[in-house]
Amino acid sequence: MTKTLDILIDGSGSMGYLKGSLEENKYLLPDGNTRTTLVKKILIENLNDTISLFENITIKSFKTHESLDSELKPILINGKRDVKPYFQTHYNGKYSKNLFIHKIQEIKDPEPGATALCWALGSKLLVSGKRKSHILVITDGDNNVHINTPENWQQHILEYIKKYQFVGKIHIIGISQNDVARKRCSIVCNQTGGVYVNLSKLDFDTTKLESLLINLKVDVVTDVIKENIFKTVIQNESSTLRNENSEPPSKEEDNNTTEDSTTQISLESLKIQVDSHTNTLQGISVQLQNIIALLKDKDKLLNADEEVAIHENSEYNSRIGRKAEEFLYTVLSNKKWESVEWMNRDGESYKSFDFIVKDKGSTVYYECKGTSGDLSEFHLSKNEWEFYLQNKNSYRICFVSDVEGNPKVYRLKDLLKDIEERRVRLHSDKNRKVKAGNVMFFLNKELCETLK
Repeated sequence: MTKTLDILIDGSGSMGYLKGSLEENKYLLPDGNTRTTLVKKILIENLNDTISLFENITIKSFKTHESLDSELKPILINGKRDVKPYFQTHYNGKYSKNLFIHKIQEIKDPEPGATALCWALGSKLLVSGKRKSHILVITDGDNNVHINTPENWQQHILEYIKKYQFVGKIHIIGISQNDVARKRCSIVCNQTGGVYVNLSKLDFDTTKLESLLINLKVDVVTDVIKENIFKTVIQNESSTLRNENSEPPSKEEDNNTTEDSTTQISLESLKIQVDSHTNTLQGISVQLQNIIALLKDKDKLLNADEEVAIHENSEYNSRIGRKAEEFLYTVLSNKKWESVEWMNRDGESYKSFDFIVKDKGSTVYYECKGTSGDLSEFHLSKNEWEFYLQNKNSYRICFVSDVEGNPKVYRLKDLLKDIEERRVRLHSDKNRKVKAGNVMFFLNKELCETLK
């Protein structure tokens, strides 16, 4: 069977809290945990059965290390800090469920550092060579450590694959990767026949994770089963050839010794076949579970017209909404307007707008929408949409992006006009579940006016 699975985990700063930096807590999950916590959840809860099919497992995190002198000051080379990538090994050996879970749970949130993705993959390909193994990379970024590495690092990896005659597969699980990183990682996976999956902030719940990772699991388990069956066939053919080519025992040989030797060979052969068949059956069992999961997803699609429950994290939405309004209130208050009234300052007012701005005898209503990351989508409720249609000339929407990191305000003055001029679109790039009564919008930030 396919013996080795190499798991490479991004150990860059964004996978942790980034404590002490300007981006502290910027990349946390909606539930307040780090991306490293998500990786541990994926390995233990979603991929454990699949990983157990491999004979040897290695788990390493890749990160950068800054060289320091005896006084713990950064070492400079040609005016630049000496930063080197390196591996930290968490697990290396035969699979043991309890030990595997224990070692995964021990992985700590990383300190600030860069994503040495190209170096990590290249180093693993160098030692893998012609060995038929699977490499699984889990990362939230793009390669940003350019040590003898071109900007288009994926071409560098494709050259390594050919140079070292790598015959295995590279799979990558991306966590909120941008478009450039997604494209580059997909190229690498496609070249080796591997699977690429990108998880966005909307995909972190257990049910969605299982659904998105199913293709990866099916592909890996299929390879394991094929390899195991192939190994069994080769063993049977080798055994047959040995029997056909063996010379008959001479009359002088002791019959008991010959029988003992034959029995020992038969028992060893039988043990190998039993182990092989056991592993194959284990793989088939896991694959059946995957097929059942796929059928459940298909059943959901077939019943798409039925009532769909939309599960929202109301506490998270409330926190992000509040932060967005607080930031926008500060921005609006800095303008030389007669007055800015915050409707929700002392609690939710349940109105179709969040601010009333008065200036030079005119009244303008401002609705605030916000997100904790770089998403560019928002929704209007039925009442908000109706209010806009009745007050088109005096209704503004402010979209506050990255409210927990580096907030930025995009202002829309007239939705219908903004749609016509392509500052806003109504279609999504991926499937969405929309709550009944809501209207979804997607910003083209490059064309939108910013409010400072």
